[in-house]
Amino acid sequence: MSFFKRIFGKGKSKEEIAEEFILSQKFENAVDLTKLETPVSTDVLLKVVDEMIREDKLDGRMVGKKGWYLPRAKDVISDLLESIDSEPLQVKRVMEVTGLNRSRSVIAIKDHIKRTPKLTGLIFDDKEQILSPKYMKNKWKAVLNRYDFGEEEIQFDDVVSELPNKDLYLPIIEEYLKDPKSPIVRDKRGIVLLREMVDELISEKVKTMWEAGAEEISFEEIADEFGVTLEEASNTILRLVNNNELPDVTVYTADELIKRRSSH
Repeated sequence: MSFFKRIFGKGKSKEEIAEEFILSQKFENAVDLTKLETPVSTDVLLKVVDEMIREDKLDGRMVGKKGWYLPRAKDVISDLLESIDSEPLQVKRVMEVTGLNRSRSVIAIKDHIKRTPKLTGLIFDDKEQILSPKYMKNKWKAVLNRYDFGEEEIQFDDVVSELPNKDLYLPIIEEYLKDPKSPIVRDKRGIVLLREMVDELISEKVKTMWEAGAEEISFEEIADEFGVTLEEASNTILRLVNNNELPDVTVYTADELIKRRSSH
C-alpha cells in the first residue's frame, strides 16, 4: 500500500485515489477490475469506476456485475456490428476482439443494443452468432429466387425447410409475409402464391363463390383464404370493384363485406 501512496499521494480520499489510479491505467482489452492490485478496496474501486462512466470520465462500460470493464466499449462493439446486415456476427469474433468470455461477450452486445435503438431486433442464435432481421430477410429472398411459383404449386413448409435454422427465421418470415413488399403470400392451404397474382386470384375466388350461391363475402374470409392482412384484403376488393373487375358488387365497408347486387 505504501507504494501506491507514494504514487498517488497522501491526504486524498479513497475515491480520489481510486480515480487517479484508474486514469493512470492503459487498458487495451477487457479487464477484471477485481483482480487488479489497487490502492483501494475493490468495492471502492468499482463504485468509482461506475461513477466515472456515468460522468463520461471513462470511455468504457462495465460488463455484467462481476467487475469486468471493457474500454472503448461503444466504438469496439459498433465496429463489430458494422456489417451485421451483410453477415452474422460470430460471438467467437467478439471474444477475440474484446478479451471477454462467451457469456460476457453476449452481455456486452446486448447492453450495446439496449443503448442503440436502431439495433433493436437483432437475433441471438444459441449464443453462437448474432443476426439482423435485414440479413435474415435477404437470406429468405435468396431462397425464394430458386423457385418459379407461377409454374407449380409449392408448399410454404418445403421452402422454409431450406433455411439453416427455420425455427429462428420463421418469426421474421411470418412478419415479412404481412408486408406488401413481400413477393409472396401463403394461402390457407399452405401454398406459396406470388403477391402480384393475388388481385386476379381474389377476383376469381369471388366469382366462384357467387356461382356457388354465396350472397355475401366478408373481407376476413378473403384475407384468410389468401394469407393477406385484413387491410390488404379490403384495399384489394375496393380496387377491384372501382376498376369494374368485380361487377354487380356492393361494398359495405363498415361491415367489412361485399354483397351481390343481382342474380347470375
